Amino acid sequence: MQVKLSSTDSPAERLAELLPGTLELIAPEKVDELTQYFAELTLEVVDDRRWLWNIEPTSGLITVSYRAIEILWAVSYAYWIFYAKVANAVRPRGQETSLREDPELAAAMDLLEWAISAALSGKPWPSQTSSPAANPSTSLEFAAQQLCLGGRGLLKHHELAHKRLQHTKPTNRDASWILDAEKDADNAASDWILDRSTCPAENLIFRGISASVALLMITAFSIHRGNCDGLTHPRTFDRLFNSLSRHLEPEDDEIWGFVGSILFLHMQVMEIQPPMKEYDSHYEFVDACVEKLAQEAERWNSA
Repeated sequence: MQVKLSSTDSPAERLAELLPGTLELIAPEKVDELTQYFAELTLEVVDDRRWLWNIEPTSGLITVSYRAIEILWAVSYAYWIFYAKVANAVRPRGQETSLREDPELAAAMDLLEWAISAALSGKPWPSQTSSPAANPSTSLEFAAQQLCLGGRGLLKHHELAHKRLQHTKPTNRDASWILDAEKDADNAASDWILDRSTCPAENLIFRGISASVALLMITAFSIHRGNCDGLTHPRTFDRLFNSLSRHLEPEDDEIWGFVGSILFLHMQVMEIQPPMKEYDSHYEFVDACVEKLAQEAERWNSA
């Protein structure tokens, strides 16, 4: 794989240097299957304040912006802080959660707010906040870096799937096959990372939560903007649920618990009433959240 890194003053510069290896590291047991594609790929990281993460399937050019890497790290950090400090081992049932009493949590929520808006606003990285580092100084920052790298693995495998499946770049965004192509790429990325027949059992939780971070981030964009797509890509909350449930069992509580807590967080922030009852499993709570978001999507579309 050829790699081109533009010069930048972005705090994500160090993480960009690690980006090429995420294709292999998220599922090292399949590295031999990747080698046939490496010679056909070029990764270009560009200094752009827009969210860019795409592939030109014919040429194999993967374009990623430093802004996209910044956002994924910020989301990973904020999600893990929230989960570790508030939601771990708690079964959501509609209870309101304080996001401001703990200073570290409050700062993480400020960073999350920046991340959700940054893809459109172009605002620079906020000052006096945690940021990516070559050598993370705290366990929370280390966890965020690992989840960010794992989440990037999922996103890159989605883009690589377009090439593996021999998709072509659409010339008409209204073409009906685009949606099917995106579903196929979602499924291929999920299969590569989470297939229980190849994923070592001891790695499933990390891979599941890493994949969840990337999928939750995309879902969060739609919740905060009131637009879940469904035209050129599957609805964001469907992508989240289908990509995970394709290989995860309802009993995989560690992963579904993480997913449910972050959906609950975004629904609370956007004043979307989450499911109120206490469910028998985290999986059932996530399923109920997805149903609620589907109802909200209908309201958004009719507004």
